[in-house]
Amino acid sequence: MKTIIFFTKSVSITGGKEKVLSGLCNYLVSTGYAVKIVTYDGSLESFFALNSSIKIETLPLRSAQPKKNLLLKFVELYKDVRAYKNMRQQLTGANTVIATDYLIASVLFLGNKASAKKMVAWEHLSYTVALSTAWAFIRKKVYRSIKYVVTLNREEQSFYKTMGCNSLCIANPVQQQPVVENVAQHIVWVGALTKDKGIDYLLQIGVQLKKRNVQTPIHIYGSGECMEEFSAAITQQALQHILVLKGITKNIAAVYANAALLIVTSKHECFPTVILEAFSFGIPVISFDCPTGPRNIISEGKNGYLIAQGDVTAMAEKIKSSLMEKQTLKAMGNAAYETACNYNPAIIYPQWLKVTG
Repeated sequence: MKTIIFFTKSVSITGGKEKVLSGLCNYLVSTGYAVKIVTYDGSLESFFALNSSIKIETLPLRSAQPKKNLLLKFVELYKDVRAYKNMRQQLTGANTVIATDYLIASVLFLGNKASAKKMVAWEHLSYTVALSTAWAFIRKKVYRSIKYVVTLNREEQSFYKTMGCNSLCIANPVQQQPVVENVAQHIVWVGALTKDKGIDYLLQIGVQLKKRNVQTPIHIYGSGECMEEFSAAITQQALQHILVLKGITKNIAAVYANAALLIVTSKHECFPTVILEAFSFGIPVISFDCPTGPRNIISEGKNGYLIAQGDVTAMAEKIKSSLMEKQTLKAMGNAAYETACNYNPAIIYPQWLKVTG
């Protein structure tokens, strides 16, 4: 039986990466693979359902903790590589090793270069996110040496091919859902409450909607490091009736069954699974045209709208006008559902067999 080891930061949080990871692991088990997940934040309990045969272990990395001093980060990275003496044994025993970010890929590569030809980097961070010169150099060296770099869209794939990497594009999948003829008119925002997800933009959008006397609330699902700060800002701006914090939910179907729109305010996204989720329920999306994911999923005016990055005024205007055009929204919802059909797990997951074979 072939063994695959995934190295990832966490399995306990509710992000799109974690959801897709759990689905892929379950699929690989169903095709006869033995699968192990190694986390480096200490998490051992998966938020998303996993096959009972999948083992989860933890490998805390000191170098994964935020550090302002780059030299200190390099020193701790070196210590991590030296400290985990069983890493070489794990890498040697696996048929395929998949790392879900450049940091853990670098640690694994430096820890055992002999395993490079079985290592895969599953890159979820947009190449447009600026790295320091040193980290950019390390990523380039590592990614050019390993078996594959798997990207989530063609634009990202082209970047890594130009870098000299053996790059493949495998999009995230989504399971089709029954389309619900809803009568509700609230808007949905789903994600981690972090700066990268554009919660500062979301706050400004709330202000703009209030100015325009838009009564439709935005239901915000998620949690994160900026939760308290964001909640306080909502209260300070008296936006509680527009920006409604709903917390974390496992029943995302109920969320979309009562939604008219999904909005995405991220500052960068490789391939936002949340857009496909909305599409799978027949919900159109209004998103900032952040690099590089949304533009690779949304067809302007067909299944959603792309707004110039950070233009909160234009976003608010588009939200207001869209809510008034119910027939257009319905047609866009139908187109969104058709788009999601192209990302069915039965189409996407088998593409991974080339990576793991």
